[in-house]
Amino acid sequence: MERAYETLARGRIPVVVAPTSYGKTAASVEIWKRLLEDGLAGGLIHVVPLRSLVRKIFDDFFKPVGGRLQMHGAPEEHKSPYYLSPLVVTTLDSYIWNLYRIPVVEALKIESRVSMGHYYPVIASIATSVSVFDEAHLYLWEDSRPEHGVAAVEAAVRALSRLGLPFIVETATMRPNMLARLSSILGQSRTPHDFLVLGPEPSNCQDFSFCHGVRKLLRMEGSRLHMVTDPEWVQDKSVPWTTDIEYWWDDVIRDIVDEASRGPVLVVANTVSSAVSLYRRLQNREIERLILVHGRLSRADRERSEDLIGRMDSGVVVATQVVEVGVDVNVTAVFTEAAPLESLAQRVGRACRRGKVLEACRREGGKAIIVASNNIGAYNSRTVLFSVSRVKFSIEHADGVEWRMLWTTENGYSYADLAMMEESKVPVVGVDDWISDVLVKYLSGDFQPSLLHELLDRGFCDLFKGTIMVEIEVSEGDSVSASLDWVLRNSRDILEMGREGPIIRVSLQDGSLQELEARELWRTWISGSRSCSRLIKSIRKDLAKAGTGGAIQAVSWAFKAKDGVYKRGLGLLLPSEL
Repeated sequence: MERAYETLARGRIPVVVAPTSYGKTAASVEIWKRLLEDGLAGGLIHVVPLRSLVRKIFDDFFKPVGGRLQMHGAPEEHKSPYYLSPLVVTTLDSYIWNLYRIPVVEALKIESRVSMGHYYPVIASIATSVSVFDEAHLYLWEDSRPEHGVAAVEAAVRALSRLGLPFIVETATMRPNMLARLSSILGQSRTPHDFLVLGPEPSNCQDFSFCHGVRKLLRMEGSRLHMVTDPEWVQDKSVPWTTDIEYWWDDVIRDIVDEASRGPVLVVANTVSSAVSLYRRLQNREIERLILVHGRLSRADRERSEDLIGRMDSGVVVATQVVEVGVDVNVTAVFTEAAPLESLAQRVGRACRRGKVLEACRREGGKAIIVASNNIGAYNSRTVLFSVSRVKFSIEHADGVEWRMLWTTENGYSYADLAMMEESKVPVVGVDDWISDVLVKYLSGDFQPSLLHELLDRGFCDLFKGTIMVEIEVSEGDSVSASLDWVLRNSRDILEMGREGPIIRVSLQDGSLQELEARELWRTWISGSRSCSRLIKSIRKDLAKAGTGGAIQAVSWAFKAKDGVYKRGLGLLLPSEL
């Protein structure tokens, strides 16, 4: 991370490739302090894919030094919606919307075209700060049209580099072909950039297949590769791994219980329904502490679960993929449903991280069990099959997998090396160049948000991940965050419905609460006219009915959950998941 700062100070873009648990995130505070001391920037904006990770980074690193955060649902006293604080941690969603001149705090007004919003302050903040993209590429495939999300992020990188703005890219799991794509984007913008890869001594590169893959980046204009050694960290974090593949959860439930008697265990499912099912099966077992974490827990339940995880020294955590980069788990064994290699590396990367758990792993080894069931969730089936076949290959030919280091060791082929094997057979999300070109021109010029709305109205409502996030109130002062599309698709199962639409609870400027039917929103939804602008306009029409005088007096609003649909500790569940 010292090398990353030196690279940045020389006017080059650092791309840091280092294993999970290396400390890349924690280094941002030190980099921020040096930026201010050296006068290189006015601030630092740390960008991550998940809200849960934003909360963790803020509490552990940013809050103690006066930093702030920005995400949907953040406490008002700690928010910085225009990134005016010199140190901010934010979600990729919020960053992208802000960069695209739609400040999230004014999204309703801007998207209904009653205001252009105050986008110059946030653009000025980004332009005078260093942006740190921390595993920001994860989860783009969950969009219904992932190429649009990828195009939006790629256009953002192209625009930042064309404008000469400094940023850092950090990753533990980005594939060489994605790194090559990144290098190509920077090269086309004539932006000098350095790849800083934690690895063995440079003289051993010929035995390091991931190194061979990354070497291709040297062909890109302005690109340089530096193999950075850190023998102290490697010695401290090296553990022997036991890896196996099973095909049914029935075959590993007993093993999970046995492992839990020796230390903390992580169980990862690909869907909420699978996670809840596994949690219920384990409830009948003799486990000292059992904790469930997924994206449809209420704010209060999520905070309670994460607090328990932070204090646990035994037991089982059952989670969905939010645990990959969003929850600070430290376990000795991981049992996970099959997923892409980068996701498996992130999940197993929650094991053997520090303290007594790391000491136990160094003595007895870490454990990774891949359950190759048919439940692949939102992932591409070919990608998952490739992942399982590569893990199986490493078990058969090298007695296991090296889940921590980027290079092959006596523990087996590294996950990075496995990702290199037959990489061409893994489907890669394609990006239409014309979409990216249009977005770059928009970002590089002085266009107003109305131009972006023209794109959104022409079929690009899912251009960004989590386009419209809403709250579902499950009890007084407690709610679940979800995408509007998911909520409306499942509204009859999870929402309290009136005669002409779902019930929303509106908090007014005078502090009072009012309930009303979202008639306009419901009419728009059932008519099939579901563009972003139409949905937003219909929400505004409904909110205008709250209070008196015709002007919108709403401070905040939320859908009202149907009685009994939220199960305390289990989450907001559909009938098929109960």
